[in-house]
Amino acid sequence: MISSKARGDDAPVVLSKSVEMHGAGGAIMNLSGQVAGKILDDVVLILQKQAKPK
Repeated sequence: MISSKARGDDAPVVLSKSVEMHGAGGAIMNLSGQVAGKILDDVVLILQKQAKPK
């Protein structure tokens, strides 16, 4: 499992480790899944802020 702390400079290292474990397709799926999850979290937070009564 790739830790959520892996950002920026760690990305190539994490990606190469992931490729070793899952093959290239699996690594890309894993990485894009993490990115999508992060974006989804951000969207949910934004929606929650907007939905709060004033």
